[in-house]
Amino acid sequence: MDERIKITMLGASGAGKTCYMIAMYKMMNYGIGLNGFLLSAGDSDDNVRFSSLWHSLVSKGSDRWPLPTSEEITQYDLNFYYARNHILNFDWFDYRGGAIQDYKDAPDVKILRSRLRETSCLLLCVSGEHFSNKLELASYERIAVSGINQLMSETQSSCENNIPPAVVIVITKYDLCKNRPKSEILTELQELFPPLFARQGRWLVMVCPTTLGNTLSTNSQEGSIEPENVHLPVVFSLYAELLKQNWKLIGTRSKAMEELQDLSEGFLSALINRRNINEKEENIHMMEQRIKQLRGHISVMSENLDMQRKVDLFFNGRKVSFNEFFQ
Repeated sequence: MDERIKITMLGASGAGKTCYMIAMYKMMNYGIGLNGFLLSAGDSDDNVRFSSLWHSLVSKGSDRWPLPTSEEITQYDLNFYYARNHILNFDWFDYRGGAIQDYKDAPDVKILRSRLRETSCLLLCVSGEHFSNKLELASYERIAVSGINQLMSETQSSCENNIPPAVVIVITKYDLCKNRPKSEILTELQELFPPLFARQGRWLVMVCPTTLGNTLSTNSQEGSIEPENVHLPVVFSLYAELLKQNWKLIGTRSKAMEELQDLSEGFLSALINRRNINEKEENIHMMEQRIKQLRGHISVMSENLDMQRKVDLFFNGRKVSFNEFFQ
């Protein structure tokens, strides 16, 4: 496949976006325990950069953590594989946390707003430190709630047919809030981001807790780096994109079948339109083969996401299962 989809990562300063990206890339590049999923950088220099940052993370010490995202927009070209078969290419954008709340005329803010209209999936990173205790009002500003909700509302209104991109709320540093029931955190997330959980809002949202290591909450300098769940947002991003392609292709096939029926009505019409009919039948056959292939990929990803029992899926503000939604 030659499709290149867009994934955009967003979050307030200190949300852990860069560290999440490093751990996600290296774990998916290694392919350890990922049931056949693999990731590779399209640019070998990016692979070297991630390897260097990963080495710093696992080396421990006070300087193990990378610097905050700079004013420049960071873009990565990545390739996604399942069972060593290439599935999709995608480009990944990372924005500085301040872009969420900066003036709309700031250069990277303009680019961000335009990018969100074209994004296949948005990874919204929120630090688990805000949920270590019952959410306080002061955390709203640190999470950049008003800026995020404004961007989400603008994005939905500007998208084709008001169908917004899929969203993963990535709870980074989940080791800092693992003491609390997950159900309480889910309720607080729904209160933080009402546009994403609105009834009939058409947002497909997955909530995914991630951590770089469960011992980091007590010792950030010497704790072991043992990432958990960092691959799941990427798998979901591609699940959502293939699901969208599947729905679109089913609609195109239905229209083609109606056109074929019109061409074939009556003996004389079928005779005159024989060439067009043959072409239409061939196109429909190719679409059916593609739909079959897409559904196979979607089924595998759906099963892998559902079997983890670590993520929660919402559509139109209602919690759903992957199997239910796919059907």
